[in-house]
Amino acid sequence: MYHCDWQQLATLLIRHHGLHEGWWMITAHFSMHGFSSMLESNASTTCPAALFRLESLGLLACESTHPLAVDAAVVNPPDAGEWDHALRELKGEP
Repeated sequence: MYHCDWQQLATLLIRHHGLHEGWWMITAHFSMHGFSSMLESNASTTCPAALFRLESLGLLACESTHPLAVDAAVVNPPDAGEWDHALRELKGEP
């Protein structure tokens, strides 16, 4: 089994999505469903319960001061070809 912390997970997603600038952090979307549940100790008694489900993980732009912030320019710098392409675009060259 492999484990990673929140910054490592953010780095993987930054690289996967090809982000090269900005500060990013992991965001999670949960859903909650309420229902009635029987207690194991007393099958004739029910009580309200909730189930939380992780729906998705993603990246959220954030401030550099956030403790979970990851700098895309550091963990996924553009390669030389991308810089050349960006400079040509700025100059209006094809």
